Amino acid sequence: MPVRSGLIDDLPGCKAIAYYCFMELETYRDLTPEFELLTERLLTDSSYALFVSEKEDGSINGFMIAQLQRGLYFRETVATNLVFYVLPEARGMIPYLLIKEFEAWAKLNNANEIHLSTSGGTNLERNLKFFSGLGYKLSGILTIKKVK
Repeated sequence: MPVRSGLIDDLPGCKAIAYYCFMELETYRDLTPEFELLTERLLTDSSYALFVSEKEDGSINGFMIAQLQRGLYFRETVATNLVFYVLPEARGMIPYLLIKEFEAWAKLNNANEIHLSTSGGTNLERNLKFFSGLGYKLSGILTIKKVK
């Protein structure tokens, strides 16, 4: 199950498994419009990157979309993940390998920090333990409130 930088040709496979990602969110919502926007940005903006994991048959079983950011809250370049999903049956080494590919890309692009997050509300404690084991430290929290 190799992990590698993704190609534009990998996007349909990523979109196919993104549905499962959306279904695992604590509050399901259709993220297709956002995914389509990310797809467009991957085609046109070099600050975005795609990393994929594929099965022996070539089908995608995990992916990450990342972005380099320079912004209001930080002066230096930060690499952040925007979407990170691995099919349940492929979890194990695949998330680790995708993160390592992401980290190598961040280093190659002179990022000063890497922000690795999960904002879907699933497996929070397990993800935090996993990320901590890779050297990441908790920095802030995400809170959500529905607008009525």
